Amino acid sequence: MQPRWAQVLLIAGLLLALAAGSLALVHQARAATYDVCPSGCAYTSINAALAPAASGATIKVGPGTYGPGTSDVPISISKPVNLVVPYPTRGDAGKRAAGSYYTPSLFAPRTRRLVRLLARLG
Repeated sequence: MQPRWAQVLLIAGLLLALAAGSLALVHQARAATYDVCPSGCAYTSINAALAPAASGATIKVGPGTYGPGTSDVPISISKPVNLVVPYPTRGDAGKRAAGSYYTPSLFAPRTRRLVRLLARLG
């Protein structure tokens, strides 16, 4: 049986190691950000920014042409990264199309009367 002070020291050491490991994970989660744009940035192609990026890195893509006719053919993403692009994705475009389709019926006089009635009922 170990003395009481040795047990306390062992527990304190384990807690310190756990805290250090947690800090390392938090630091790893705050990965670097890589900016890509046709000119004036550190990277001018998406693939060039992907090469040094670690897992969890953020790659911000500026407006411009990437893909066919550039060095980004094909764009190859082989690690989990966050890709921030300046134009709407397919999902965003679908939401906008649905919104413009349903907006006239959502704000029609009949719908407004129904909403006012429901608001009065509480």
